[in-house]
Amino acid sequence: MQKLLIGFIVLFTIVPFTFYGKNPDYIVLHKQVSISVKSGSLNTRTEILLQINTREGGDAADFELNYSPAEKLKGLNAWIQDTTGKILRKLEKKNITTRSDYYSTFYSDYMVKRFDLRHNRFPYQIHLEYEYEESEFLHIADWSPVYYTNAPTLDASLTVN
Repeated sequence: MQKLLIGFIVLFTIVPFTFYGKNPDYIVLHKQVSISVKSGSLNTRTEILLQINTREGGDAADFELNYSPAEKLKGLNAWIQDTTGKILRKLEKKNITTRSDYYSTFYSDYMVKRFDLRHNRFPYQIHLEYEYEESEFLHIADWSPVYYTNAPTLDASLTVN
């Protein structure tokens, strides 16, 4: 256990300095996507662990998840934790706003859930889990290991069942 903890400390402190010369504002520590087809529907479960290192990296703590009747958003769960894994605050329903995805139309089935998980002590980590269920689909996976293009992604995986 101690070797694992030391490995994480080295990975999250020394490696970013090596690549960037300074600690980046935020880092994607882990991204895992699991895709399965069950009873004619496509389920895509995403789990992300993001570390915010500076106040400037706080923009990465703003999230928008799009959904529609054909692509249902299920199982949204998120929290803020410190770098040791101690949970500081969980996302509550009252902190999630839902709005139409299109402003120019009178009515649309396409919606967005928006929330932010900002904290005032740095560094902190955001753990985000959500799942989409699609009843009509043409492709199985549209996956990229990168979550944010301007931040390093240290670990990413895709599982297809």
